[in-house]
Amino acid sequence: MTEAGRALSKPRGAGFVAKNWLENDGDPADQEQAAARCTPQDAVSTACGAVNTVVVEADRWKGYNTDGAGVLTRLRNRLDPRGKRAAIVGAGGTARSIAFELVGAGSEVTIFNRTVERAREGAQRIGASAAPLTDLAGYAWDILVNATPQGGDGRRFFDPDGLRGRVVIDAVYSPRPTA
Repeated sequence: MTEAGRALSKPRGAGFVAKNWLENDGDPADQEQAAARCTPQDAVSTACGAVNTVVVEADRWKGYNTDGAGVLTRLRNRLDPRGKRAAIVGAGGTARSIAFELVGAGSEVTIFNRTVERAREGAQRIGASAAPLTDLAGYAWDILVNATPQGGDGRRFFDPDGLRGRVVIDAVYSPRPTA
């Protein structure tokens, strides 16, 4: 278990918020472990089965997921997602949260993952499609989201010359800045 997971295993004081540990630790599994300990407080954390913000009030743990809403807010500064094709790379909690919000905003969303079964599992929960990561090269997208740890080491995950869509979003938490 990572440091974030250990921290979440012990309730703190009333009003304790564990968002920074979940985001900065770099282990996407912590979002799912935290969700298992929480009562989901929003539609996205319920649908996605992952939280990135935990509020402890007395003995009750409340879970929220803000990843998708944050991405959607920033995306709308550049592009209306309605009717756009979105490719989400990754199938963890961050990917599912972003996909959930894009589906709700009217995008046609496909989750691409190395393990296609994991992509299908997440896609079914939120009304998206799923495909193996190897199919991404032939997919025409308007919005591309990297929601994997790839790029967190500072190396490029995508070849910039191969990016032919309209917007690319890197949802890697660390290091700052990402490639």
